[in-house]
Amino acid sequence: MMQRINQLMKAHARQQFLQKLQEQAELQARLNTHRFFPAQMDGITSFIGRYPWQVLLAVSGLTSLGIEVLTWL
Repeated sequence: MMQRINQLMKAHARQQFLQKLQEQAELQARLNTHRFFPAQMDGITSFIGRYPWQVLLAVSGLTSLGIEVLTWL
C-alpha cells in the first residue's frame, strides 16, 4: 500500500514538473517572437551586448561630465 502511494506521488510530481516545463516553453516561445527593439537597432544592441562594461563606463563618464558642465552654468 505504501509503495503504491509513493508511486502515485512520484507520478504526480513528474506530471507537475512536465506541466511547469510546458508552461515555461510556451512563455519562452512568446518571448522569442516579441522584439523589444526594432530591427534598425540591431547594430547598436549587439555592440552593447558585446561591450557592456565599456558602454557602461562611457555612459557614466558622459553623465558625470554633463552634470559637471551643468553645475558651471
